[in-house]
Amino acid sequence: MAALDDPRTKFGLSCPSGGDFYICADAPTRFIGCCGIDPCSDALGGDCPRDQLFDASFSASSGDDFLGQACGASAPGSVTPGGHNRGGGYGLWYTCSKTRPPFLGCCSNDPCNLQGCLDGNLVPAVLSGDSRNASLFELPKTTSSTSPALSTATSNTGEGGDSAKLEVGPIIGITLAGVVVLLLLVGSYLWVRRRERKYMTLERQREQGRGYRSSKGTGGVQGLNEGMYEEFEHGTHSFAPYWRY
Repeated sequence: MAALDDPRTKFGLSCPSGGDFYICADAPTRFIGCCGIDPCSDALGGDCPRDQLFDASFSASSGDDFLGQACGASAPGSVTPGGHNRGGGYGLWYTCSKTRPPFLGCCSNDPCNLQGCLDGNLVPAVLSGDSRNASLFELPKTTSSTSPALSTATSNTGEGGDSAKLEVGPIIGITLAGVVVLLLLVGSYLWVRRRERKYMTLERQREQGRGYRSSKGTGGVQGLNEGMYEEFEHGTHSFAPYWRY
């Protein structure tokens, strides 16, 4: 997860037209903005080629009170002295919250007039030479220079990489423990259900056995009574065997 103090998260910095948002704080040219390739690499040293440069945007809800940054020249490798000269293909730093999408960066025309930065007028932006202004876009120490929306990797050097590796172990342990607990619960439920079914089967068998013995005994007495009644009725029954006692 991206750190909350990461400026790209805090201000909702994004690249609606393409590329990724980079902050090359440690490169010779401290590029800030959207680029189609990684300008922070040692090979480019903070220079984003013109054909790889894209408009940058931000969340309008964060406001547009950004401290001014510097602007580079149209051609890579040359930074405008002071960062605010408009002539010779240079641009000015703008933050425009009312354009759709909002615009942030350097342009040689005024992008806040609702037309945005016109084609060919986008200029690379770089961090200000004023440390106070540049601190607005300062990255957390363990965060990579690329956009956290597309990459959440921490720095491969220092303690950041080790902490990222250590976090994987607890996650795996918690997952396995959850699986074991779930299996135990399912097994306990099935064992209880099996015991209940066995108990119910035995109870039914006992009830059937008692019912069978009861009906058999009643039937014998009832049959005897009915036979004696018929003999009395027809005058054929003799009590002689009983009078002997």
